[in-house]
Amino acid sequence: MTDINNAYGYFLHLMRCAIKNEQPQEKPENVALEQVYDIAVAQKLSNLLWYSVMRLKNKPEPELMMKWQTSYGMYINQTARQDIELESLYCVFKDNGIDVMPLKGAQIRRYYPQPDMRTMGDIDILVKVEDTEQGRERVRNIMYAEGYEADVLDDGQVDAFRKSDDIYVEIHYEFMAKHHKHYEDFIVDWNALEKTERDNVYAMSLCDLYYFNIGHFAKNMSAKGNAVRSVLDTYVMWSRMSDEDKESVNKRLDAIGLRVLNDRLVKLSRVWFDCEKGDDDSALLEKYFLTNTAYGHMKNTAVLDVLRTKGNDGEYSVFRKYLKRVFPTPSELYGRFDIKHKCFLILPFLWLWRIILLPFSSTEKKKKIKAEIDNTSNVTDSEIEFFERIYDTLGLDYTEY
Repeated sequence: MTDINNAYGYFLHLMRCAIKNEQPQEKPENVALEQVYDIAVAQKLSNLLWYSVMRLKNKPEPELMMKWQTSYGMYINQTARQDIELESLYCVFKDNGIDVMPLKGAQIRRYYPQPDMRTMGDIDILVKVEDTEQGRERVRNIMYAEGYEADVLDDGQVDAFRKSDDIYVEIHYEFMAKHHKHYEDFIVDWNALEKTERDNVYAMSLCDLYYFNIGHFAKNMSAKGNAVRSVLDTYVMWSRMSDEDKESVNKRLDAIGLRVLNDRLVKLSRVWFDCEKGDDDSALLEKYFLTNTAYGHMKNTAVLDVLRTKGNDGEYSVFRKYLKRVFPTPSELYGRFDIKHKCFLILPFLWLWRIILLPFSSTEKKKKIKAEIDNTSNVTDSEIEFFERIYDTLGLDYTEY
């Protein structure tokens, strides 16, 4: 059982009680609820913990109670606005003859005890159109007509649009980018999807949703990483599946090398929510998830970039990292410039063109590059060792992600 005599432990306790609909223990004397609230905010779970806070006999101080209630109300309002927008987009795409499927949180929250326990940072929609420039342009024009502004275009398999601070939509043309190791393993078969009450809107079965969510987790591990909600989603869905479904999912994950990852996530989720006895691996992963933030952190990317510079001598080189940043691999270049017909003769021109374009990048992109350089320069040996252990424990080869 998790020790609740510290802020992180009490945070996990309140989260567990909310999901299990149990009466939480009162706050230990040496735990500051303000710190627990800060952890919940960083993990985007203050709305979930509100269910437990409301059941405490000794409520937080009025000021903190008001902050918590306001945070919960904000998420409720955001969720309502997202639901309305999602319904509107369903109709718009139907009018344009395009089939769609909501992804990630929009489907996962159906399996939570209460739908408002699972929030979404943005709206993710998979569209059934050809992943070509013509297909993308068609979807973009639809989004522009609905009042959206482009935020990120041609980002792998995704176009992102913004309408307001709390309405952000990612349009997915594929589940995984074509250059990703697991692209072939996570191609969505529209014929295997479940129909909904709307003619053009589809959904995944629980087994498929869980399987694809593990793929999403693996994808995130190649960038900013994952946090507590990934383990929470794992528990909520895994506990809903039959033994037969679990066996089926495990076979699929075994076939693509992600079985160890799933086993570790399930084990940790049982430590947190079913009070199973943990082990060294669980303790290591718990530290990782608790100290990350809901949507990951640039520091994760920086450490991962340094890890990928490991040479034959076993040493890491930040210089090699910068060299790879300036001169990315041919596959990365082809993807960046959407080159369909690959030819090594054009690679020098593509590398040169990237360098020429850099001074004309947006201020936001320049800030991002500067932050990336700062984060990479400050990577410590202990961070490198920690992340190596994390990847090894999850059964992931960081050189392939």
